[in-house]
Amino acid sequence: MGMYDESPALDATPDTLAFARRVRDTYERAGDNQVNTLKIIVIVRDPVSRELSLYNHLAYACRNLDQSELSDWHKQVAKSDGTIMTFNEFVRDVTMPALATNELQDLGKGRSSRHGLYANHLKEWFRLFNRHQILVLSYDELCAAPERVQNRIQRFIGRTISGSLQEKINSNDSQEKVLKPSTEAKQCIETFMKAHNERLYQLLEDNPGTVVEQRPFPRFQS
Repeated sequence: MGMYDESPALDATPDTLAFARRVRDTYERAGDNQVNTLKIIVIVRDPVSRELSLYNHLAYACRNLDQSELSDWHKQVAKSDGTIMTFNEFVRDVTMPALATNELQDLGKGRSSRHGLYANHLKEWFRLFNRHQILVLSYDELCAAPERVQNRIQRFIGRTISGSLQEKINSNDSQEKVLKPSTEAKQCIETFMKAHNERLYQLLEDNPGTVVEQRPFPRFQS
């Protein structure tokens, strides 16, 4: 969140997480000390439910959008014959190969899965920006107590948010939506992500943010 003539300017996209240096450079070029007044909010989510949400989003798009509207990013959930992968197949063929690469800023297949390597990304944000410019929030708390999260955000940005912050119901719903991952897929992601999640908890403990941020930061509930 940047400020222009006392009015907030917002940008919200998960893809920004992988490009801390690019954000830093952009706001430095903007001048007026904006790089030091920028407010950054990151919401982290349990890797299993996050990956399932990504899969459902991609699968819904491939089933319902016109072919002219689909990008290669959408099509990563599609097989060569045009049918949609199962979630198990997606985890095996897209998620795990993507997580295994060290190239965090790669824009190709599986890039969204790598957003879940939170410690890798946040370490760079903490290096490039004052830690107190960054608020890390729990998706679990957003779902369980949105009013509490709204209060954290308001205190962080120093402004009142009109209305109430509620979890937005996913309108991309269908009978094909996968509501629960298989035990196999869940264990596969959790096993790989265990060490990464521990790095995240330790990173947040060693680099405390503002007083409005949860500390100790809650562990993921899958």
